[in-house]
Amino acid sequence: MPARPATRSGSTPIRLEPPKARSARRSRTDSSRSPSASRCCTSSFRRRAGRSSTTASTAFAFRLQSPRVGVSEGAFASCRSSLPEPGSASSSKRRSSARAWRSLSASPSSSCSHCLNKPDRGRTCLLPCRGLEAGGGGRVKRFALVFALVVVLAGLVVAAASALAFSDASDFGCKTPNDVVWTCPTGSVGTPYSVQFKARAGCSDPVGGGPYVKYSVASGGLPPGLSLSSSGLLSGTPTQAGTWEPWIRVEDYVENWCADTAHTERQFIFNVLTGLDLEPSSVPPGTVGASYSATLSVTPAGTHTFAVTAGALPPGLALDASNGAISGTPTTVGSYPFKVQVSDTDGRSISREYNINVANPIAISPPALQGQRAGRGEVGIALSGQLTATGGNGAFTWTVAGGTPPTGVTLGADGTVSGTPSVAGNYTFTAQAADVDGRTATVNIPLTVASNLSFKTLALKPAKVGKLYTAKLKTIGGVAPVKWKILGGKLPRGIRFDKKLGVFAGTPKREGTYRVSVQATDALGVTSKKTFVLVVKT
Repeated sequence: MPARPATRSGSTPIRLEPPKARSARRSRTDSSRSPSASRCCTSSFRRRAGRSSTTASTAFAFRLQSPRVGVSEGAFASCRSSLPEPGSASSSKRRSSARAWRSLSASPSSSCSHCLNKPDRGRTCLLPCRGLEAGGGGRVKRFALVFALVVVLAGLVVAAASALAFSDASDFGCKTPNDVVWTCPTGSVGTPYSVQFKARAGCSDPVGGGPYVKYSVASGGLPPGLSLSSSGLLSGTPTQAGTWEPWIRVEDYVENWCADTAHTERQFIFNVLTGLDLEPSSVPPGTVGASYSATLSVTPAGTHTFAVTAGALPPGLALDASNGAISGTPTTVGSYPFKVQVSDTDGRSISREYNINVANPIAISPPALQGQRAGRGEVGIALSGQLTATGGNGAFTWTVAGGTPPTGVTLGADGTVSGTPSVAGNYTFTAQAADVDGRTATVNIPLTVASNLSFKTLALKPAKVGKLYTAKLKTIGGVAPVKWKILGGKLPRGIRFDKKLGVFAGTPKREGTYRVSVQATDALGVTSKKTFVLVVKT
């Protein structure tokens, strides 16, 4: 009769056929059969009940689809020949054999009891089926052969399932100071951290974790800020320093052919150190031709290595790898961003970005103040002026960096000097110009504030007729030079007044009393007036 396929839920149908049909088919297909094609065999053995001459046998059918199971063709050939040919000489054997084939073909689904499901390699099924057959004593030997194959396959399954383990610690960056607790790389607070756990062997034979292997924390806790995914990736950013010793569990949850889910656990140590702190957050600008110095510092203290990992320092500057000092003399104008990374002997590191702007030196023009002459002002006379600077970077901000301007006089942020001095005296103050980078330059501004111009000479000495006479007028306060002018009155005949020197001189010709009004004007235009009386005697 034609063979009927035997099926099992989720598996490829199995076709059982009589030996003659099988022999004919094999002769047509042996030359082109794929190594992974299904192979079926039947074996039987005789079992007697009491003294009954009736023989009972149980036939086993195997379907092997995975080429990696390693069962020889000879074993299958022996197994396939275990049932008698339906057309053999013994009629009783023919009938029993036929009944066995019919039984195997009629109810294979109810006979199948175990299946090895390997999704990554195909499907390997072990299908014990029931049937009746009459046979000779050779059936027991054939059953023993089949039973041995079953034991070998079962041993492979159990061995594979029990071999699940973490791969070598070095595969994911950890160390094994002892075989009990493995130590993973040291982390630091605030620095991203990751470890990819890996496993080997197991039911699904993963290397580095596969779709049928999952990881979890069996006991203990992870460092705060870290988490473990089911794929074995431990990642995050630690938020707390300390030591944690959790047990990590890896399990293989392939179903069907692993009798029990295979798993293993191992204890790991994670040390988290206090993070490094790099200061300052910025460094000062540089000036072409001027010596430059800045120092980067790290806490906590220890042995640190400094390196520029991106960008570049301005030409003329260098970073000391051992102490973080930046020094030299910049030679080229420009903006120079760079990144500094600091690492220590514990494996911690920290990075920070900096920028050094290099500009030409700031030059301040000499102040030109109105209301003063040669650095001299006068009480009551308003001062005004504008300080200017060149070089640097961007607009300038002006401040008084030292000294004190005259009372009543101020320096604006835009460099404007203004005000009216109210107190005479000698003053020197320092004006500072700062650009947008913080680069600075200063200039000293001396200023003398004089009191108001007034006459020091209060009266003229008397003169005599016919005798040479001189009298010099004097002033106090004001700003030299002083110019003189006769505003009114009449001088004695023979006496003249020098407007440049402020001197009365000559030989009077007549006696009398003479009144004259004189005005003094200083360099700032301040004037003072006074009327003098000159008496000429005989």
